[in-house]
Amino acid sequence: MTVVALCLWTDCLQGESLVSVSKAFVNKFGANVRALREEQELSQEELAAKAKLHRTHISLIERGGRQAGLETIEALAKALKVQPGDLMPRMRI
Repeated sequence: MTVVALCLWTDCLQGESLVSVSKAFVNKFGANVRALREEQELSQEELAAKAKLHRTHISLIERGGRQAGLETIEALAKALKVQPGDLMPRMRI
């Protein structure tokens, strides 16, 4: 068990994600954020202020350049007044 914890800690220190998310999913998530933002006629700056995030973070998410963590998803959903699931892409299972 100690070895597993050490491996997980080492991966975290090296900045590697423990969960792999497809680029297509990240891109579609960003597109959903952008669509909802534009639907509400908000600028990236306005959304960032409402979500208490930096504008460049919003830009990176919308362009698929950054994965959003749970805290960010919650902040975006609250700022956009939608359920977190509304930000998620549809998946074929």
